[in-house]
Amino acid sequence: MSLGKRLRQTRLRRGLTQSQLAERLGMTEANLSNYERDRTTPPSERLQQIAEILDVTTDYLLGRTDDPHGYAEYLGREDAQLKDGIEFITRARERMSDEAYARFLQISKQIAEMMENGDRK
Repeated sequence: MSLGKRLRQTRLRRGLTQSQLAERLGMTEANLSNYERDRTTPPSERLQQIAEILDVTTDYLLGRTDDPHGYAEYLGREDAQLKDGIEFITRARERMSDEAYARFLQISKQIAEMMENGDRK
């Protein structure tokens, strides 16, 4: 997926209009539209600013990872299975409603608590 498509998709997921994001960036809506249509590429400083506002990493916007928050990078390479799990959950989250995601987190927490207590049924 291109930078422009990821930018647009992430902006929409955050519930922001082009006008709102452009205003927060201190730029015109037309310039932002050009980024989203892949007509122009934001300079690195602007890309960092966009990532901060949208609460994602620049690597995610650039398509270098499917992990928008960079959690997998903190895990280290020795636990590839956990990294894969986090990326799976991140992708699944994008398709879930807020209610479904809250339920998913609740169930996950219950499973983790059962495992901590030695109940692995």
